[in-house]
Amino acid sequence: MSDNKNILIQLGVVFTLLVLVAGGIYLSRANDDDGGNGGGDSAPACFTRMVTDTVKTSCAVESWSDWQDSGTPQETQSCYYKIAQTRTGTGFLNVYTETYDAGGCTPSYSASSYKKACQVEETRNVTKKQTVCGNDDDPTDDKIVATEDEILTSVTEGQTVDSSTRSYASANQMLSDALELKLSADPQIVRQGATTTLSYMARSVTNCELKGTNGDSWTYTVANRTTEMLRGVSGKQESSPLQEEVTYTLSCRAFNGQNVSESVKVKVVPTWQEN
Repeated sequence: MSDNKNILIQLGVVFTLLVLVAGGIYLSRANDDDGGNGGGDSAPACFTRMVTDTVKTSCAVESWSDWQDSGTPQETQSCYYKIAQTRTGTGFLNVYTETYDAGGCTPSYSASSYKKACQVEETRNVTKKQTVCGNDDDPTDDKIVATEDEILTSVTEGQTVDSSTRSYASANQMLSDALELKLSADPQIVRQGATTTLSYMARSVTNCELKGTNGDSWTYTVANRTTEMLRGVSGKQESSPLQEEVTYTLSCRAFNGQNVSESVKVKVVPTWQEN
């Protein structure tokens, strides 16, 4: 009787273990299927995955308003005062969107772009000399004798400019449409020993180098991803003191491996010294 009891206990333990193992397998399969498709045996073993990336370019200003005095004038010395000025730039920005969708186990790709209106507000401080020294009730004709650096204060996005939306079947098609390089120098004519400010922008590129024939050199690297290449590189760079005419060239490797470039020439006015 004791032997039969032991056999029954052993069989019970084995049965319990089998139930636990079977339950674990069922739960594991159910969890594997649960990817937004409901899980369970009736759903396909895949996950719904949608990734959307949006890139907005910087505001491309097409026109500026006149500088307007703002704030209260601060007298710096007799007949001179400092005052803040503001101006508004109106233009557009490009919005690029691409979406990868693996819903229903069939990956798909879509991309589009459109334009939005934008406004940029800048401010600067200027020092003015009064045209009529003393109690001048109308300072509108006062002469600007010094200007400090302009400061970007805000960028405001407006409504969609163009109702038509461009659609792309591939990332390369979108990158090709967005490919753009710009390089400028301000000022383009400087006195010997002075500097200039280089403004650069490159889109749909991976690597760029900005070089001058005087030895100035800067490099910029972009990650090899669609969104990063669309953003590209942009900014300002101050040159070294210039002694003679210099040509600056922005050279980039485009998304498709081709080399693209843009150049600007800066002239130097010699400083004459009298004996």
